[in-house]
Amino acid sequence: MSPFVAAVALPFTVTLVLAAAGAGLPALRWRQAWAGLCALAGFLVGYVALEGWPPLVAVASKQKFFAIAVGGFAAPALVGTIARRRTTLAAALLWAACAAAWIGVRRLGELATILAVVLLVAGAALAMVSLEQLDRRRASSAAAPLIALGGGFAAIALQGASASLSLLAAAVAASAGAMALVAAVAELLRGEPLRLGASAASVFTVALTAIGAALLWFTPKVDLWALGVAALAPGSGLLTRLLPPAVTGSRAGGLRALIDPAVVLLFAGVPVAIAILLASRSAPLE
Repeated sequence: MSPFVAAVALPFTVTLVLAAAGAGLPALRWRQAWAGLCALAGFLVGYVALEGWPPLVAVASKQKFFAIAVGGFAAPALVGTIARRRTTLAAALLWAACAAAWIGVRRLGELATILAVVLLVAGAALAMVSLEQLDRRRASSAAAPLIALGGGFAAIALQGASASLSLLAAAVAASAGAMALVAAVAELLRGEPLRLGASAASVFTVALTAIGAALLWFTPKVDLWALGVAALAPGSGLLTRLLPPAVTGSRAGGLRALIDPAVVLLFAGVPVAIAILLASRSAPLE
């Protein structure tokens, strides 16, 4: 199987089909839970196609991604059934912290590793808060920064000589792209914006946090400044709130269903483009 099919075509297709099938679920809570399963399925099918099934006891960092992604769905989904939204967000961030620490567990005694975990969790917190705010407008707008961030991590990893992590980041971007497409089309047809939900946002954010941790600790050639700048993409996408409501408001239907996520993607793409430029300048010449 070609890398493109495994990392892009499969995650995109699986997420697209599942998300389209669940777009008509009547209850908002069920639609959001289904969105989380779509995000999880899309990433995992890409992971298995690229890396195979992980062992029951994961040792290598990439072997841990499968369980990390499953936990990214389960933590907010389970907590969300009994608690409020803020508690759900806290559960997702706690799992992101556990994921980052698990990836770098062999170095947790080092101060630099502890600081790196703190920074990774701060990036995950920025992403989750930004996605939650964007999701109040529409799911497609919340998914847009994830497309930019996943694509950015893929480019930075590739320039840092880690093709496998680049493909996994591309799988996140492809799955998020399918979610955005289904949400935009559903809003155009039904006149009602969908919501991405905490579980889907958590799956994508936690997966990218784990990929970022692996790049940080196990890819010496990767540009750390580029990773940090790219992580600003969700927050940059949130800056669209400063634009007139006629462009990015929450009113459903019409061209706004397409314009709003496109504008968010453009804003989120600015730090990603800068990060890719930084990575390209620091990439070793071979």
